[in-house]
Amino acid sequence: MVDYIKAFKRPFTNAWNLLIGCVFEIVPLVNFIVLGYQLECSKGTEALPEWKDLKELFIKGVLAFVILVLYMLPALLIFFTLSAGLIVLFGLPALAALKHGDLSVLTGSLALFILAEIVLAFILFLPSSFLTPVALIAYERTRRFGEAFNFKAIFKKAFTKEYFTAWLVVCLYSIPLTLVGLVLSFFIPFVSVLPAYAVGVTAYTVYGEAYDGLEKK
Repeated sequence: MVDYIKAFKRPFTNAWNLLIGCVFEIVPLVNFIVLGYQLECSKGTEALPEWKDLKELFIKGVLAFVILVLYMLPALLIFFTLSAGLIVLFGLPALAALKHGDLSVLTGSLALFILAEIVLAFILFLPSSFLTPVALIAYERTRRFGEAFNFKAIFKKAFTKEYFTAWLVVCLYSIPLTLVGLVLSFFIPFVSVLPAYAVGVTAYTVYGEAYDGLEKK
């Protein structure tokens, strides 16, 4: 059983590790090290791993990022293709409204376009957001890139009550925390890196514990 309370507290159990993670998170390319470190956090729920062998963490982070992109690629291609259709669908009325100075039609068309884009993105990217944590941990556990695309094994673990519960809890925890960080970043520069780092550590602690529990069955 996943210990969610321990997972929520885990990023804050070591102030030095937290500080290093936040600093690395700010720097482009260096932040691949953070992704590699967060994957390391999936290995246990006790003491946080140390920031050592940064080269290895960087390579792991880069490969994890590639896996994420490959999982999102079909959704991205469909999204951009359908977005072009939505631009035509809502763009033509908007242009006509602009030509005639009809601001109500213009704003209505733009609002509908934005809403349609949000709904489309949610529908398309939901499957990849659900599957990628399992894929990443499969890669981390075996250290074989191809295991991230062993769909039979991934689906077997993903479509379980245990994993779905873990994924849902992480979503309910991470989304509001991330939004708060983004809002605060308008007033305090770089403050959003704290929730970004903490969410990653907590998420992969939860996913790792759920994954290992399924492995024992």
